[in-house]
Amino acid sequence: MNTVLGHYPAYLTLAARLGASYFNLPESRWNGMTNRQRWAAMPMPNSFANRMEECLAGLGRGKPLLVECLHDEANFGNAQAIFDLGGLRLHFLNDRGLESIDIEIADGHGGSAVVPLENLAVAASWLNLKELLCHYGLSDSVADSRLESDPPPGPFLAMDGALNLIDREWDRLIELCASGEMLGSVAEVQKLIRDRMGASLSRQSSKTQQ
Repeated sequence: MNTVLGHYPAYLTLAARLGASYFNLPESRWNGMTNRQRWAAMPMPNSFANRMEECLAGLGRGKPLLVECLHDEANFGNAQAIFDLGGLRLHFLNDRGLESIDIEIADGHGGSAVVPLENLAVAASWLNLKELLCHYGLSDSVADSRLESDPPPGPFLAMDGALNLIDREWDRLIELCASGEMLGSVAEVQKLIRDRMGASLSRQSSKTQQ
């Protein structure tokens, strides 16, 4: 027997017409479930979350624990999967096909901040700031026209590179995220990127108005 899945409640009508099976839970039960419980209950898994879980398991640093999973098929298939691995909490993002990793850092006040892994890597001197700025077209040596004519580049730290960095700097990464000692330096990197981006956009706007 075929199984029908889709947007609620239209797929229920289609399943009835086709005589197919379908996945459906009482609304009261569905509303009381976490995102993780919803994905676990569904017969069709979130392929992005599954793939990221396999990547993390491949590091040999313990079993990844899925904390939360979101998927928006109607919005370019965007997805987010949050995992705990060892002492790290990692946010995997799929934004219009571009995949990246954010990481949580303690803020020193009992909370945490979520920052791009590549920005933390720059602050910790694992990656080169000049190369990162050049990648995004924000270096002094890169023509401003790049941001006008070219599509936005993907993350500076591609998924394979990000996972390799996590594995290579594992102990130090756990220490930095738990202590929060790098949060100020990460904030400075992020401010520099924002300021460079803002200045570039202002120049583009001025050119457009001329």
